[in-house]
Amino acid sequence: MVWEFTFRGRARVFRAADLGYGREGRREYDLYLSAPDARWSTFRPVLDALRNGFATTG
Repeated sequence: MVWEFTFRGRARVFRAADLGYGREGRREYDLYLSAPDARWSTFRPVLDALRNGFATTG
């Protein structure tokens, strides 16, 4: 599941992405990144790299 959203912090608007992995009744994992909305394009590649390198065992 991918959930991408924006929210207002105290001083600025943030953008975030939340990636959920897992199967019902088994382990679940959550990868989350948030950054100032104006700089999202700078930070989004970090989440993409994490997602592409993420692997579970078992």
